[in-house]
Amino acid sequence: MLEQEFQYFVEHQYELVKSYNNKYIVIKDQQVVADFYSVISAYKFALKNFPIGSFLIKHCVERELTFMQPAQ
Repeated sequence: MLEQEFQYFVEHQYELVKSYNNKYIVIKDQQVVADFYSVISAYKFALKNFPIGSFLIKHCVERELTFMQPAQ
């Protein structure tokens, strides 16, 4: 499941950075469902609303535009 969320991030990375620069985004079902300035706030929101393992939190910053694979 997280593989799909990560793939969404990779495919839309440049647009996401433009829209959410320097924010932490919560990705669920291949869409951004929330954004925060704090990773703690993003994590608390995600845990409150979704099961563990069903969402991805990414920091959107230009210097981190990489295309890495998630850990298996």
